[in-house]
Amino acid sequence: MTQNNIPESSELERIQNLINDYTVDKINTKVKLVLFSNSDYMNQVNLMLASGEQIDLFQSLNTPHLKYMKDGTALDITAYLDDELKETKEIVYDKFLEPTTIEGKTYGIMNMGSAYVPGGFTYREDIAEELGIDMSQVTSPEDLT
Repeated sequence: MTQNNIPESSELERIQNLINDYTVDKINTKVKLVLFSNSDYMNQVNLMLASGEQIDLFQSLNTPHLKYMKDGTALDITAYLDDELKETKEIVYDKFLEPTTIEGKTYGIMNMGSAYVPGGFTYREDIAEELGIDMSQVTSPEDLT
């Protein structure tokens, strides 16, 4: 899924080749990228799944992923978490896999982007200077009180 324009086919192929340079060596897997716009993404994924098309990796956005786990669309990846996905399992925080785990079997890994995007705030430099606030020393909003 992309929130920007879908790249030209030559650019998409270049990106796919860069990914494959890594994945073929690291996990003996070739990746074929299929991109959809943000607004079409889940409709297209659901159409592909309904038609029986094989999708190895997809993001279930704004839909209950439970249905994919219960109907067999999503496969059990529990065994991979101790081997191929060991590094991933080590960096996720406690209970992170619970929403995608049923009866001890894990069927997916949630997107963690929002957990790692640094926060911040915007301020007017002239007002900070007027108030004598050294913004280089501010590490949280509480520092401003």
